[in-house]
Amino acid sequence: MWGTLRNSEVGLEDIAYFAPELKRFDNLSVKISGVGSGTVARLSAHDLLVDDGISKLSGSLNMNGLPDINNTFIDFRNGHLRTSGKAALFYAPRLALQRSVNIGSLQSVDFKGNFTGFLTDFVAYGTFVTNLGNLRADLNMKLPKQGRPAYSGSVAATDFDIGTLLYQDYIGTTSFSAELAGSGFNQKTVALKIEGSV
Repeated sequence: MWGTLRNSEVGLEDIAYFAPELKRFDNLSVKISGVGSGTVARLSAHDLLVDDGISKLSGSLNMNGLPDINNTFIDFRNGHLRTSGKAALFYAPRLALQRSVNIGSLQSVDFKGNFTGFLTDFVAYGTFVTNLGNLRADLNMKLPKQGRPAYSGSVAATDFDIGTLLYQDYIGTTSFSAELAGSGFNQKTVALKIEGSV
């Protein structure tokens, strides 16, 4: 395949043919621009811009392994994502069930960086500019279907309202730099080691 798209409107019901997890968004359409080539199993795109009306994503993308999205290796470079916590809850409503991170408090999120790996095992690094403050992160996330999620990496922030993000009113705005490693997101089961300064 080879193609150039300019503000093309694509229904997620069509993409769901290759990624069945998207079937629940069959009434949603997105606008896509970019240049792509390859086969379904080895697809690449550059000058990519995706706009679903609540988030915008741009960058260069290579995907190896479709149509099995769970075993597809994704390499996303020079990424720029403009989104919000509301958008995250729309695409991953199960996030609303946890009470460790206040996803809804993120009214605006502007991320610039890279993503490499699988949907359940990836490395992401870059800079987040949010309404709660700015954050630099280099993280490895492992999100198995069974068992606790695990994560490790480094994170740094200046004047970040971490208290609001973590439902901890007594903390307030904080500057920090830390290396972390842990597992679990639930307050009852989380195991976390942090080394750094606050």
